[in-house]
Amino acid sequence: MPLLLRCALLALMAALAIGGVVRPARAVSCNSSGSGAYGTLDMSQTSATATGSMTINCTLGFLESLTGESFTIGIGPGSVGTSTQRRFISGSSALTHELYQDVGLTGIWGSATNVAAYTPGSSYATTVGYSGSSLTATIPVYGRITYSTAVPPGTYAWTDTTSPGGSFIHCNILFGCWFLIGGGNISAAGMTWTVNVPRSCTVSTAALDFGGNGLINTNIDAVGTINLTCSTGTYRLGLGQGLWGTAVTDRKMKSGSNTIDYKLFRESARSTNWGETDTVDTVDFTSTGASQNISVYGRVPAQTSRPAGTYSDSVAITIYY
Repeated sequence: MPLLLRCALLALMAALAIGGVVRPARAVSCNSSGSGAYGTLDMSQTSATATGSMTINCTLGFLESLTGESFTIGIGPGSVGTSTQRRFISGSSALTHELYQDVGLTGIWGSATNVAAYTPGSSYATTVGYSGSSLTATIPVYGRITYSTAVPPGTYAWTDTTSPGGSFIHCNILFGCWFLIGGGNISAAGMTWTVNVPRSCTVSTAALDFGGNGLINTNIDAVGTINLTCSTGTYRLGLGQGLWGTAVTDRKMKSGSNTIDYKLFRESARSTNWGETDTVDTVDFTSTGASQNISVYGRVPAQTSRPAGTYSDSVAITIYY
């Protein structure tokens, strides 16, 4: 009796295994899509992170309704990626980023077997539970981007039409996840990540100091400096009329109720006034993302001497692009 019982159990197991082999012919399909976005970068920083996701949807046949699915998912290098780095593109400009499997950003996400090879990482495997006639799995994807002010402003995108790619197999209640139970390839709808690089500038100044003077019976000249670190691009720089002046051609320094007239010019000859009307009396400059200095040429013209005191003014700086 024990021998006969053992044979019967073996026959049952064989029948179940044989039944599993034919399951791929049934109506089972899985598709995937994914996306992520870094938003607008803070150009005072040099890196940013974001969490995207991929979604896998499976339609199961009647006999698969009591199975789960095990997915092996990969993300490719993208349409403009290299063998060692994923890249964003905006026109002819590129910006590097990377995608990871973990929130700690230690495991670079590589490709599954049916996606173009991407060597730095490995594919990702996950198992989801049992369901009815359909099954959905949402998997997080962690991104990190590095950048500098040398990156041209614009909206950048990374795309991979073959991602998230991979395969799935059924996970049977009795036998676990076996390929013989059934499976297939995942139909990839594509993955896109985006990032916006804004125009940005940081500004600092060195005071324009006319020094100590008694009589103002001749022109007194001085040079100030504006230090700029701006994103790559072309800009215009404007200077306002100040706190006490009535126009950009009538600036004044003040001490108590007394004022002294002064002027700001765009060049050392001090013949062209510096104002704040864009493209009219502003100064053009081009930035490569590096720090640069722009000189401001000041003059206190000869005028009736004023009472002793420390005279000052504050001028607004406007950057146009």
